Amino acid sequence: MNDPTATTAVPTTGADDATARPGRWQRWTEPRPDGLPRARVLLAFPAAVLLALVTLVSLGISGSSSGVVHDWFETGADPDLLLLKPQAIRSDEWIVQTVWTVSQVEEGLPLRNEAMPGGVDMSMLWEVPYAEWSAAFRPHNLGFFFLPLDNAFALKWWLPGAALAVACSMFLTSLWPRRPGSAALVSVGFFVAPFFQWWYLPQTLWPAAWALLLMTGVIWVSSGASRGHRWTWAAVVGYVSVTAALGIYAPFLVPSAYVAAFFALGWVLRRDADVPVTTRLRRLLPLGVAAAAAAAVMVVFLLTRWDTVTAFLETVYPGQRLTEAGAGLDDPDKEASFAGAFGLALRDGSSYGLRPNASEASTFVFVGAFLAAVGIWLLVRQRRRRLPLDRTILYPLICGVVLVAFLYVPGWDVVAHLLLLDRVTPGRMLIGLGLLSIVLIGVTVRALDAEDLRAPWWLAGGLGAVVVVAHLVLWRVLSDRPAVLAAAGPWIVIVLAFALSVVLFARRRVAAAAGLFLLVSGVVGGWVNPLYRGVFDLRETDVAQAVEAQDEENPGRWIGVGDAMVGPILTETGVDGFNAFQGAPNAEMWSELDPSGRYELNWNRFANVGWSVDPDQPRIWNPAGDQIRVSFDSCAPFEQSIAENVLSDRPIDQPCLELQSTVQAPLATYHLYTITPPA
Repeated sequence: MNDPTATTAVPTTGADDATARPGRWQRWTEPRPDGLPRARVLLAFPAAVLLALVTLVSLGISGSSSGVVHDWFETGADPDLLLLKPQAIRSDEWIVQTVWTVSQVEEGLPLRNEAMPGGVDMSMLWEVPYAEWSAAFRPHNLGFFFLPLDNAFALKWWLPGAALAVACSMFLTSLWPRRPGSAALVSVGFFVAPFFQWWYLPQTLWPAAWALLLMTGVIWVSSGASRGHRWTWAAVVGYVSVTAALGIYAPFLVPSAYVAAFFALGWVLRRDADVPVTTRLRRLLPLGVAAAAAAAVMVVFLLTRWDTVTAFLETVYPGQRLTEAGAGLDDPDKEASFAGAFGLALRDGSSYGLRPNASEASTFVFVGAFLAAVGIWLLVRQRRRRLPLDRTILYPLICGVVLVAFLYVPGWDVVAHLLLLDRVTPGRMLIGLGLLSIVLIGVTVRALDAEDLRAPWWLAGGLGAVVVVAHLVLWRVLSDRPAVLAAAGPWIVIVLAFALSVVLFARRRVAAAAGLFLLVSGVVGGWVNPLYRGVFDLRETDVAQAVEAQDEENPGRWIGVGDAMVGPILTETGVDGFNAFQGAPNAEMWSELDPSGRYELNWNRFANVGWSVDPDQPRIWNPAGDQIRVSFDSCAPFEQSIAENVLSDRPIDQPCLELQSTVQAPLATYHLYTITPPA
């Protein structure tokens, strides 16, 4: 009897619409002799994504929330806001990465930006453009070398997301060569998942895209593909490996790597009668070479900025943050991880009590988690028939057990530390579980296709019922948070669509199931980010132009005193300042401000540096873990020695300041001072 896990065992009944469109569709999706999709099938969706990418970039349209500051500086409607609305909670984007991006363009893409004394290394922790050899491995930033700002920013915005959707479609199409349409629907649904949309940054998207591309590469390289194709796949995977690793964010990289590794093991070690495991292992040589080359690049990258790396690791926050096994049990909002159907509750940026904010409360639509039961049913069926177990299902299921055990089973911290799992916080583990959900959809449908099976109605219907009951339980748990339920909208319709998607996947009605998956994921996450023309450029505001004019007349370092916008104004205009989001702190500079080291716990952190006038606060203090505030005294020796100019969003009555001008904006009046010697 044929092995049901064999790649070549893909019956013609696996086509997306085989019964409705026999003939032409089946001929177009006819797999290669080795069971893999032909190039026209594999590349159809990527071609469509490329066309959309080129269109959006040429129009300079992104999903930036930088327009959230429009009302600070201009009256009336924002002419650049095309659809939906900016999200204030997306501040990691609009007030950190976007501000640094514009600053880099203003400064000519330096490796070290002088917005802070001693400079800030732009190649570490930030996904912003800079001119250095390692920038070649950040393809989303390459547009800044030859495109106008708005178009380059659009490329930066969309390329990581496009890579995620394309990698997902290529992975699923490689498993379902006759179902490219379904693969495309699932891939778009994965891209618009709430987790990705609320955390939409290159550091979030590239790890998942890399894992999917690596899994696809394993499928192709271990197959009977030509030597040239194997080395081409290896080169692409190796390049994207560096791209993902340069994000330097272990909480997203580690879970993604585990999902890819377990799938790869299952794929390579599956038992095909015609291709021995040893042959598949030998065919992986190009990927091994690519992995070694990528590792070498990262070693060089880290060694050439080791001082920055060590300084960051020695910070108080986040430092070398480790998580204990079972930490998920201590999460007071642990149910939020599985409340995907309630994603509409986050629509105005509030989390309504589900974790601190909408980003932290976002998650995935875990259709694949329920299909795990179908995978187990298939394994039991194979065991009863004395057939080899399908390791492409077994190993991802084991991966799920490992990840969930780390979240909810305490007491094995030593092992978890050796496995690097303790580098992942419970909220960040969701990226691994979301990725694993896609893998389980892929391998389950592949196995059903291979045996021309449908899960029995008792199982498919039972899973649908479990989905509904699980969400009713969540409703009960969340009943003390009426705002969540009031804001959730037509959640029962979403839950029913979720349940029906699971049932249809189990019954191998894949096109309809994939469409429902996209519908549910899109409804709860696809609306998060706006469509925005260009970037809201603070350099074009009246206050920024006043800063530039004063800096020309009185060159020197600036201090920004006040709330959210004074720091970004100074950073984007490119004047030397002491307001920015610092990565590794410059200890020499801070020791001048704090010679006794009394406030080291306050300033030795990855945080946004700002200044305030508040007599009730100490010299250096932290309004939040990632926020540093310095109490401003224009006559103090440090201020006298380090700065010449001050921008404040409120009047300051101090003897060592001389007012130069004021600028009226809709939400604040900005005061520009020069620092004068004490009387």
